[in-house]
Amino acid sequence: MVVLCVWLAASLGMSPAAKDQKAAPMFDARFERRQGALCRGFRDKKEMSLVFTGGEYGEGLEHILDELKRRKIKGAFFFTGDFFEIKTHQPLIKRLVKEGHYLGPHSDKHLLLADWEHEKTLVTREELEADLKKNIDRCVFFGFPRKDIRYWIPPYEHTSLEVCSWSSAMGMTMINFTHGTLSFTDYAPEDDRAFRPSSAILQSIKDYPAKDKDGLNGFVLLLHAGSGTRVDKMHKHFAGVLDFLTAGGYSFVRVDKLFDKGILKQQNGPAE
Repeated sequence: MVVLCVWLAASLGMSPAAKDQKAAPMFDARFERRQGALCRGFRDKKEMSLVFTGGEYGEGLEHILDELKRRKIKGAFFFTGDFFEIKTHQPLIKRLVKEGHYLGPHSDKHLLLADWEHEKTLVTREELEADLKKNIDRCVFFGFPRKDIRYWIPPYEHTSLEVCSWSSAMGMTMINFTHGTLSFTDYAPEDDRAFRPSSAILQSIKDYPAKDKDGLNGFVLLLHAGSGTRVDKMHKHFAGVLDFLTAGGYSFVRVDKLFDKGILKQQNGPAE
């Protein structure tokens, strides 16, 4: 019977995992996308989301969680398989789930999904499905409910429309950060060409509202859980980020809730 199902899926041009599709959501057209991934919520609501990714390093995670707890803010965390396997990270992963934050996949092996022009997909559908499923299983192992794992951030925050469609067929909606600030560069050590001082990163966040008539409304602001050898740690400035945003009147919504507000209906198959 299993062999027959696999043969039928292949004959229809689908992988076995894609055959077992979940209902994929359709989203409000006002949501912004990049390479198919949702990257900004409603611009007419003074709310935003904080997301954090971790590929290996997590030296800032405890401080981040402390600041979020102190201010009663819920964030969203997306980790690779390597991050989950590091023993010193594991108590903090359990803590963030217990404290009500979102936990989602960031690719188990941190695969480069597409070339840097977003034109050529570099993985097969089967590779993507196996990698994402394993990453989802790790989230469940640490206590986050499987039914709530519906959003994920691609490795390198980089993807293609094709990969986005494949993940949608699995019931997983790809999301990404909102462009406009330097927050995503906080991973880069001093000898990396992408390095920007934490003071410059913080200033870019403060400067953004003056450049956009809608300010940071609907923004998905991405920071990293750690940066390894980088000396100028951005997580030490995290309180300053929150102070500025709070003073600006922004409320914080967990990213799954931010995008759930724009779901129009469920449909069978890809929604990208």
